[in-house]
Amino acid sequence: MTRMKPARFSNSPSAWRLFLWCFFEPLLIEQYSKTLNRQQSLIAFLKTYAIIALIICVLYLIISAIIVALKLPCLYPEYFKSEL
Repeated sequence: MTRMKPARFSNSPSAWRLFLWCFFEPLLIEQYSKTLNRQQSLIAFLKTYAIIALIICVLYLIISAIIVALKLPCLYPEYFKSEL
């Protein structure tokens, strides 16, 4: 495998772009990590971690709402009777 010269990044990518690079562009992540010092690496990691935590929380809330919506008619059938 040939070693690529680390690219110089003129500005730091956003947290969302770093998140996407984790899955779709691992070589860019490697090149970008070579340009950072320890403190910058920690900040980039925490930015990406915050995005992942936000996505997980939103998914949890959506799935919980679906479970509650589907479970309520089973728990309280007298309120959900259809009057035909």
